Amino acid sequence: MNVIEERKFEITSKLEKEKANLSLLTERLKKSSQITKGIDTILNTFEERLSRLEDTILPVYNDTENLQKSQLNIDRTLVLLDNVISYYNVSSEVESVVEKGPGEGGIELDEYLHSLNRLSKAQKYFEKHIPQSVELENVSTLFHKGSDKLNSEFKTILDKYNTPMLPVVLLDLISFDDSGNKEMKIPPVQIPEHNKAYLIKIANWLLDNGRDEYLTVYGKVRGAVLQRSLTMLRNHQKSVNASYNGEEFDNEQEMENYLICVIALHKLMQVEQSLIKGIIAPAHQPR
Repeated sequence: MNVIEERKFEITSKLEKEKANLSLLTERLKKSSQITKGIDTILNTFEERLSRLEDTILPVYNDTENLQKSQLNIDRTLVLLDNVISYYNVSSEVESVVEKGPGEGGIELDEYLHSLNRLSKAQKYFEKHIPQSVELENVSTLFHKGSDKLNSEFKTILDKYNTPMLPVVLLDLISFDDSGNKEMKIPPVQIPEHNKAYLIKIANWLLDNGRDEYLTVYGKVRGAVLQRSLTMLRNHQKSVNASYNGEEFDNEQEMENYLICVIALHKLMQVEQSLIKGIIAPAHQPR
């Protein structure tokens, strides 16, 4: 009986303990339910406030966005207005640059071309929007004057390096080719590289702006150089022949001199063809 009573007591104790645990769990569930309801209430309140805030902020946001767009449009308008104003001022701003002209004693080429480009843009603007304006006449006159000076500068540089090739140098080039040497004899520099680059920059600008007079100038100047080189060679041949044969020389010698002149002409044309590359646009080069 003692064992039964002990077992019964043990079961009773466990049952009481489980009841206590169940009671505690029930109490905690009630508190959890209360907390959940409180959270729901807070969330609902927050959602209501957020909705009211959205109703308040959204119009402000839209107004701000509209203001930003308006500001952007104003900024763009101001930029365009500044450009238009600059077109009206460009003549007075670059007149002194155009008057001085490019080159030695004048304006550095890049600055000069920049000034002409400003005039070109202003000219196109007035031609499109105000074709009868006095400003168009002023800008056009100054632009053409500046372009003329650029053409003159091109000729000045060409004339500076229009020295013909000496007969002994030309004959040396011909003799070197006839020797069968596979290496190429380099002819004397006709125009230094930095001056050639200068001419190329001028030529490109003139061609881009519809001023191709420099093509005729180039042909005349370099053609004259070639002609003078041949004339000097011819005179040199006559002088040499006269010193050996007196005042007269036979037809065979005359034919030999003629052939040398033909070969010299071919060599000079090769030199000119090499020089013309870059200075004259490919479309305008002889084929």
